[in-house]
Formats: sequence, C-alpha cells, structure tokens
Amino acid sequence: MIYVILTIASVCAQADPADIQTVDFASPASRELWTHHPVWGDPSFDSFERLPGNPVVRGAPPYDWPVNGFFFEDPPTGHWYLYVGNYLEGYRLDNEHRSICTVFRSTDHGAHWELLGPVLPEAPFFFEGERSPLASAPDVSVVYEDGLYHMCFDWASRDTTWENAANPGPESNSGVAYARAVKPEGPFTPYPRPIATTRDQEPLLGKYRRLYASSLVRRARDWLVLTLTDSGPWFGWALVSMTSENAEGPYTPPGLLLYPESSGYHPPLLEFFPAFVHEGFVYMPATSVALNRNFQCLFKAPLEEAHRPEAWRMEQHGSVWHALPVENEYHGIWGQTFSGFVDAAGFLNVLFPSRDRDGKGTINLARRPWDRPYREQGFVLSGHRGPSLALTTLGGEPHAIQLSMTRHGTVGLLWDAHGPLGADAPRADASLHPLANRSRRELRFTGNTWSLLHVDDAGVETRAGGGEFNEDSGATAVEITWEEERATIALNGSEVWQGPLPAGNGAFGLSVA
Repeated sequence: MIYVILTIASVCAQADPADIQTVDFASPASRELWTHHPVWGDPSFDSFERLPGNPVVRGAPPYDWPVNGFFFEDPPTGHWYLYVGNYLEGYRLDNEHRSICTVFRSTDHGAHWELLGPVLPEAPFFFEGERSPLASAPDVSVVYEDGLYHMCFDWASRDTTWENAANPGPESNSGVAYARAVKPEGPFTPYPRPIATTRDQEPLLGKYRRLYASSLVRRARDWLVLTLTDSGPWFGWALVSMTSENAEGPYTPPGLLLYPESSGYHPPLLEFFPAFVHEGFVYMPATSVALNRNFQCLFKAPLEEAHRPEAWRMEQHGSVWHALPVENEYHGIWGQTFSGFVDAAGFLNVLFPSRDRDGKGTINLARRPWDRPYREQGFVLSGHRGPSLALTTLGGEPHAIQLSMTRHGTVGLLWDAHGPLGADAPRADASLHPLANRSRRELRFTGNTWSLLHVDDAGVETRAGGGEFNEDSGATAVEITWEEERATIALNGSEVWQGPLPAGNGAFGLSVA
C-alpha cells in the first residue's frame, strides 16, 4: 500500500510563493493525476478485497494452467458455480490431454467447493461440415433462461495447432459454439452447427480472424455473443459482436466493437473476456497482456445497444484491479481478467486467475462494493515479471515529499523525471523501454537499505548517499524537504541525510521491480 503527499510549486518557470500547493496523490480523487498504462503499470485505487480460502483451484499435471474461468450465480438456487478453463502449461495443444472446462459448485457462497466434473461430454463430437472432432473447449459463458442453461464456448478441433489456428485448412478449425443443459453443471449438449468458425471468417481489417473467448448475453428480443478475436503477428486484440433471435443461432456475422484501430482512444494489448450484466448495462473487463499484466480496463454499453460500436464507452481506465504479494498471486492477474456478477447485497463478486511462484495456475475469489469502486485512501503498484513505472501528470519544483508505504522488492521514489516513455516492443509480454529509466532523481529502497541516486541522460547512475535504516513496523515513512537547493531526508522519523540536492522541475513518480 502506498500513500504519497507532495508539496509542490505550480508548473510555472518562476513560481510565486503564493502558488505553492499541497497535493494528496494518494487520494482516489487524484487517481487521474497518475499515468495508467498497459505496459508501464497502473497505480490502482480499486477497493477489491479477497475472499477466504484462496486459491480455490491450483494447477496440477497435466493441467498446470487453470487460468481462465466464468463465475455464475444460479438464479433458481442461489448456488455459486465456477467454470474453470484447464490448459496445459504454455497453452500447449495436445490431443491426449485436450483443454477442458470443469465446474465447481458452492452451496454456501464460497465457503466450500465441490468439483462436479467436465461440463461437456467426452464422447467424440463432430460439428456439421467438420472432418476433425471437437477436442479443446476450455472457456465458457452460461446464461439461465426459461428453465434451461445456455452456454457458449470456444473450441478447437483435434487437428488444430498453433501453426494453423489462424488459417485453418479442411482438417482443422476453431471458433465459437452453443450448448444447453437442464442443470448448471451439465452435461451440456453442443448444438450441431457452431455459432461462428475461424475458417469461415473473413479477416476483419485484414487481420482479425481467429475467434475464441466468448460471452453469451440474453437481451429483450435477441441473444448477443461478445467474442474476442486476435490478429496473430500484429499483436492486436478486438471485441466483436454477433446477434440472433435464438440462442442456438443462426447469428449475424461478427462486427467490430472495440479495437485499437478505432477512431477513439483504445489502449493496446487488451484481451476481453468475460462480460457481465447489471441494471440494464453490459460490462466488459479487459486485461493487458504486457509483461506484468497489472493494467485493467472496464468497458460499458447499454444492454439493448451493445451490438453497436458507438454505444460502448470506457467506464474505468486503470484502477480496476490490484495484486497482492501472496504466493498464489505471484504473477498478478494472469490469463484472462476477472469474471463476476453483482449480488443482491450490492457486491461485485469475482473469480480471478493467477499463477503461483512455481508457475501453476490458480483460481481465486474477491469482491468489492459495486457502488464504491475505489478505496478510501492509497493505491497499489506492482511489478511481477518486470519493472513498473507510475508518474504523475502534474510536475513542478517540489518543496516537500511525504510518502508512507508497505513495500516488497525494490521501490524507487522519483522526482525531476524527464526520461522518454514507451514500450520495448508492440507485442505481448512488452515491458518498459530502457530509455524510460533515464534522466531522473531517485530515492531507492531495497530491503532495509536506501540509496540516493541521479540517473543522467545516458542512464549512468551516480550515488549521492545511502545506508541502512530501521523498518521494524514493516512500513516505510519517507520525508524529503528542500530549502535553498539543500534537502533533508528522514526515514521513519529519523534524519538519514542532508546536503545539496537539486529539486528540479520534472515529473514525480514511483518505480517497482
């Protein structure tokens, strides 16, 4: 948890003492004064709290990666169901161990869980017109309507490989399909004709073709399917919609809704899945597939207009989700983003996937008040597989900086930052460009040691001071004050350094590694 208060002068070349202001950057009201970026990182003010008993599921051979899922509250019974997508490590495709969905049930709102088994029958099933049987079907979405349970799911045939997934021949195919059951645990019976297939799909914008993770939504007069599609080597992801009068189809051709090439702002590297509906709106969370995967967005559209791209807007840009420093969340949110529903008490209950320290997938639960998305004070900034950087959009000459934080790993308090910002590559697992770490002043903390550093335009670090300090409470309180180009640094109430130190007039920020 991080709390930051900066006392700065206004961003004028010559600041009058009357212009001095104090800004509480740890207040949720200041969240838009921070950068929130799919690659750099996201100081998240969200109010999610974990439910007891995590992880509910942990990967085990051969399914080391249970990293997708759908969270469903059964309307007739109020029981909770987790539909967990089980993958081989690395999303490997293997006909001996196909990717499957298994369902868990809780009759006491998550206190205890019972594994009920696979949701689809194991007998070979051929879709109409296919030479190869259905093999993998890990990701599902379930809707209850008129006494039946309707499911859409992504699928791949037995002869599908990652080499032919985006361009299938006559022996392989993948896409989105429909199934129904009389019980939420199934078994679900697939409909003979799929909703859509990759082979039949003409690439949208010349590149979006492969159709997979999908959400099924019931509307007043029709059914809506929201489907994720990717662009292969271009590392772009888009959300498309299809509609039908009947749950089983036929559906309209996929139409683009949210995608980086659209005329409005859309963060790159976002994967969508799955959606949820509340009070006449459909919500679609999305997660960055950059190296740290610690940035989320939440999109929203009126339910009856959600097939139209102009109906969608960004409800939250960052500050949607935070990771905890626990072993079952070692990699942060991982796989998809969260799946959830708003209950009668007004809580958004979510399933979220992660990976533990050994790389095994985990399925976990959390919740937050629906009408209070942000915490009262403070934020979380995490880096998992690489560094994260958060800068304030308000800069200037600091007169004082006060910071209180609980930290793990290496944390840098930054000021007078002028380095260029960007990613090292436009792809999945993108990370900070090395140039972003140049041209700044930094007070760096590792363990119980501190270092006062200047990083020049060439990336060369010069150490101006450092040492050890007492951190018995597990929290670090930092105070830097300036007076006439001299600064005093105090840690946990004890002065540790004093001397000449330029305040500069660049950005303030934090880095974690």
